[in-house]
Amino acid sequence: MRVRSPILASPDGHRWAAAADAVERAEAKGEAIHVAATKTVALIEMFRNGSGLVADESVLRVSVHARNYGEVSKALHDLVQWKILIERRHLGAYGVFAGSDFDIEGAISHARGEIGGPSLEHVSALSDLQPVLAKRFYAQTGTMHWFTRRIVRLSDLPHTMEHFRQDKGSAGSFLLCLPDGDTSERSAERQVRTASDEHQKVPALLGTPANAARISELALELAAAERVMKTRPELEGDAVARRELGGRLAAVRGALEDELADAFVVSKWYWKGERIGADKHSSLSSIASDVAKAIYHRAPTVFSELLFSRLETDYFQNPFGFSNAITVWGTETGQLRQFRLILPVGHPDNPTTVPVATGG
Repeated sequence: MRVRSPILASPDGHRWAAAADAVERAEAKGEAIHVAATKTVALIEMFRNGSGLVADESVLRVSVHARNYGEVSKALHDLVQWKILIERRHLGAYGVFAGSDFDIEGAISHARGEIGGPSLEHVSALSDLQPVLAKRFYAQTGTMHWFTRRIVRLSDLPHTMEHFRQDKGSAGSFLLCLPDGDTSERSAERQVRTASDEHQKVPALLGTPANAARISELALELAAAERVMKTRPELEGDAVARRELGGRLAAVRGALEDELADAFVVSKWYWKGERIGADKHSSLSSIASDVAKAIYHRAPTVFSELLFSRLETDYFQNPFGFSNAITVWGTETGQLRQFRLILPVGHPDNPTTVPVATGG
């Protein structure tokens, strides 16, 4: 299963798809001897170049387990009648019935021309854009903050920054900016640094990946292959071509996911016009912690799960609806001097009492 998609996306993809389809039809129509004969012919077909081996009847008789040679001959006759195998009389050998003359390469090339540019929607949909947790900052201060991850076009960056909306609960965002095909890596980095400097109040880290060209190429390839799969009626009755195209889709999708995973890691990130995380050992989480420390430098250090566990519940969604609230006092250096946690009436954690804690 692990190697199937790469094979289907390779030059041998058509032969593999035809072989897999033939084996499935042999399993549906025949018995064990029919399946064994089909698999043997398919394997010889796959590796026939340079081997000098052909799937003639003498080879198949000694390769397929049967009580006698007559059973093998009958099974081969059945498979030819079912159009699972073909008999190549000029070679005196058997081959897998291809059953497909659909030009996948030509169809994808045509679809690429119709689409024009890579689809950012495909890129965003494929990437597993999980938030980046500022782990070090959480361990040091007791406060959990995270940054979302987004993918934007570099050409749309000015508009994105001017109308930036922070996701609820997040401390900011990592914005991966994909340049157009004719934009050099140096030019893209300069534009990102400039945008970061001009919008210092926007809680966003900007970066552009070194593998942007590869991401754009794979995104366009994926969009074109999906367009062929959805719009070409010839594929409806062509199981071999559908299998081959499906394998190609899976291979391209996997390659794009890998490139996107690398893109966030290898990008150069800018915060308020300055490079951040230049150390080659810096991770996204480490960068997030540095930015969180800069944003919340005056916040008190409070190691209390109770204090933060209810901030997102219905009790605190509308603080004006309650006469009680959380109050925290701290010094300018961030040391906790006094805090008071007052729970609403009927709160499940403490429905009757009002806890007060003070510190010197």
